[in-house]
Parts: sequence; C-alpha cells; structure tokens
Amino acid sequence: MGVFIGIAPLWGFQSFLSIFLASVFRLNKGLCFAFSNVSIPPMIPLIIWGSIQTGKLFISSAKPLLDYSQIDFQAISEHFLQYVLGSLALALVTAVLFGLSSFTLLRFNQRR
Repeated sequence: MGVFIGIAPLWGFQSFLSIFLASVFRLNKGLCFAFSNVSIPPMIPLIIWGSIQTGKLFISSAKPLLDYSQIDFQAISEHFLQYVLGSLALALVTAVLFGLSSFTLLRFNQRR
C-alpha cells in the first residue's frame, strides 16, 4: 500500500494517507509510511516520466513526450490526464510487484 500511495498522484498527502489507511486495514504503519516515501525529490522526475509514458498506453490521442529533459510544468499540464491515468496504473503495477517480491522473500526465509 505504501508504494501505491507514494506513486499515485496524491503528493503532499502520502504520509497522512499511508498511516490512516494502514490503521483502517490493520497493516504495519511503519512499513506503509516508509514505502510511501518512494517519491523522494530525486525520484519525482522519473515517476512523472514513467507515469506519462504509461499513460500513453491508455490514451490514443496522447502527444508523445520525446525526451526525459522535456519535463516541465507546461509538459505536465498538457499531458495531465495521461499523467493521472499513467500514475495510477504505474502505482498499481509497482505495488503488486513490490508486494509479490516481499511475499516471496518472506516465504523463502520462513522455510529456512
């Protein structure tokens, strides 16, 4: 859940949402909070770029974003719907991948 909240376009509310939803679903609050901080400043351009690229898969009339260096406020505003859909899809995929990998690691260590 922390990775999903960290990548989803809920910036500014990650800490609050991760702790609140961890309480509601009775999850580990510390782990949810720690993994919601995946959107640290050096990662934000990569998350935005990945979200816009993922959003191209869902919007047929999407304008291409050719280069990573083209990311600025104007590019984000032109690709807003593409960004939102892409970030939700990217958040879901990465959350599932992180969840499955951590589950696999825990099961592997439990067998030892």
